[in-house]
Amino acid sequence: MAFGKRFRVRLRRFFTGRPRGFGRKRAERPWRRLGVKRAAIGVGTFVALSVLVTPSQFFRRPQLTEGAIAKADITAPYKFAVDKDRTTLRREQAEAAARVLPVFRENPHIAGIAEDELNEFFVILRQLADTYAAKPSGERDAFVGELSIALSPDTLVYLLEADAETLDLVRGRSAELLAALFADGILDAAEMARRGLGKTATLLQREGEGENVVSADELLNPATAAARARALTSEDASLSPEEGGAVSGVVALNARPNLLYDEGETERRRREAREAVDTVERWVEENERIVDRNNVITPAQIRAVDALYSGRTLKNLAVSLGGRSLLVAITLTVLGIFFFRYRPSLSAELRYWWMLSVILVASCFVSRVLALVLVNYSPLSVYIFAACLGAMLITLLVDVGFGFVAAITLAVLSAVMAGLAFRPGFMALAAAAVSVFLVAHIRRRSDFYRVFIGIALAAAAAAVGIGLVDMTPWRAVGEEIWWGAVLSAASVAILAILLPLFEMAFDVVTDLKLLELADLNHPLLRKLLLEAPGTYHHSVVVGSLAEVAAAAVGANPLLTRVAAYYHDIGKLRAPAYFAENTGSEGRRHEHLSPQMSSLVVASHTKQGAKTAEEAGLPPPIINVISEHHGTGLISFFYQEAIKSDEHKVLAEDDFRYPGPKPHGKVSAIVMLADAVESASRSLDEPTPTNIRSMVEKIVAARLADGQLDECDLTLAQIHVVKESLIKALSSIFHIRPTYPEDAEQYVVPYLSTHSAETKSY
Repeated sequence: MAFGKRFRVRLRRFFTGRPRGFGRKRAERPWRRLGVKRAAIGVGTFVALSVLVTPSQFFRRPQLTEGAIAKADITAPYKFAVDKDRTTLRREQAEAAARVLPVFRENPHIAGIAEDELNEFFVILRQLADTYAAKPSGERDAFVGELSIALSPDTLVYLLEADAETLDLVRGRSAELLAALFADGILDAAEMARRGLGKTATLLQREGEGENVVSADELLNPATAAARARALTSEDASLSPEEGGAVSGVVALNARPNLLYDEGETERRRREAREAVDTVERWVEENERIVDRNNVITPAQIRAVDALYSGRTLKNLAVSLGGRSLLVAITLTVLGIFFFRYRPSLSAELRYWWMLSVILVASCFVSRVLALVLVNYSPLSVYIFAACLGAMLITLLVDVGFGFVAAITLAVLSAVMAGLAFRPGFMALAAAAVSVFLVAHIRRRSDFYRVFIGIALAAAAAAVGIGLVDMTPWRAVGEEIWWGAVLSAASVAILAILLPLFEMAFDVVTDLKLLELADLNHPLLRKLLLEAPGTYHHSVVVGSLAEVAAAAVGANPLLTRVAAYYHDIGKLRAPAYFAENTGSEGRRHEHLSPQMSSLVVASHTKQGAKTAEEAGLPPPIINVISEHHGTGLISFFYQEAIKSDEHKVLAEDDFRYPGPKPHGKVSAIVMLADAVESASRSLDEPTPTNIRSMVEKIVAARLADGQLDECDLTLAQIHVVKESLIKALSSIFHIRPTYPEDAEQYVVPYLSTHSAETKSY
């Protein structure tokens, strides 16, 4: 027993950082007290959850052999690409480059150069004509043969002998025809043949026309340009055969390619074509099954796994982990805001930070383990167990509102763990939300069956709905329902085991614990009944009064009633010194001074807190025991002391309870219920009017004395508490009807008749 007590104390101090019963003062602005320990817990929780929601395959590389049987499933932790093998990629790049058409670009300056050369040719021709005319006829043939002009001898002789008018005609018609040929474009066929560019098609870029894809055979080259010139001049009736031959010869002499091969542009386009070839064979989506357990491993699967691990870079890892960590951070931030904003008193205590951290991390760890074990059997229901268990623990250890927020948090974390999959997250949310609402109303052990059935039905409904949307086979839906029921039962069973451990470790009182303490056969209450029966009866009545008042203002009725049961256990040390146990207030105090009597009476709050700690009562009840009198004045002995105080040296503070004042609704309600119940016994005529007057005076006196200044009851709530106490006391002291003097003639036959009926059974 001693070892168990020491273990509980050490465990409590580790998680809470304080001994039991400490910290009864309400924390104001608890976020200002968020010290290093709380920050460390928050950061540690964030890091642990960020790791747990990351798929396990993210960190280790499996060894695969082609043709072997896979021993485990491999799922993609994130979306990635499977690249093509090197041979295939090079072949496709070469094919893409070959499909690029050679680029020829028009040079607009060539036509001008050709025209200038044409004019210069006729200037030279005129000079040669003069020389030719001066030669004797026998030397002219030799002179023509010595000229290096690519014209036929007949054409050259014709031009040398032609007059100026004919030369102008030939020059003009040659210039027109040459311009027309350049306009159509003359391709450098020799360059195409030398580079092996082919003749099927070419990409033509012309000044002012953009790009056009044309066949190489459709374009002119120097040879076809000369042939076209001959054909056009022969068809021109305005030219004589000699003139036509001269024009076609001059055109052929000056025609040249003006569509030139652009090697740089062509190579750039081919490079872009090679780079444009998709290096990815296929994309593997996040959570896509790469390898199926118990199936033969294929080369494609090996390439996919190699791509997964060989393609990972530090940036890739950081981005994936960072994204999941960001989602975890957002989720925890929402939970933390709710914790600070709506549970400020709890957020000021270190033990609740530890408790939430342990539950969240443990829940995600269990989900990760179950996901590895059961993902092949129940991919949707696998996250139900941990989500429900964590949500139910938080509901019982904190409250139902925070439990619902925790259920949402665990469902979101389950969805992130499943790869942002909506379906598993929705299953976890549906089951966890129902578990929160059901477990909040547990009062008996049989209620655990109700919780299990509710969770199983919620999971089944979610599974059917998802199955109908996805058109899943009914056999698979049935398996999800089965596993949902199994995991629901397991979560409820483990809850019953873990709840007492969490209560002990984190020093938290739950409704189930309160129900155990509400048992009137509890050793302390049995001792109170035997040794201080008046106090026992008084405590039970105060519990009934306080419970009604607590329910009226939204406090915890169960905690209020149980705290009222134990609020006067300090009187066990000297029960005879309290009026309800002696019937005469002065009998034990007549030999004591008023100062000593006040000390004896006032000590029962501290003694009660000490007794409660030794008995293992939870801190909320210990706080009520210490606070239910506040720093109120023990007026009876104070008035007695004033009568005998001749020198007027009495200090009122010497006749007050040690406090502290009530810091919560429960303590304040028990204070008022205790006072009015005690005062009601002094009423000669407990009529509703007298009861109301008495209660109003007591409440007004407590307010005037400042005893309710530190609790979180508003004036409106205090009024509600007052009315509840008046109503409850009026019901207790209701006026009974006066029986007639001859009532015996009615009562005795009735009892006799029923007694006979009883014996007949």
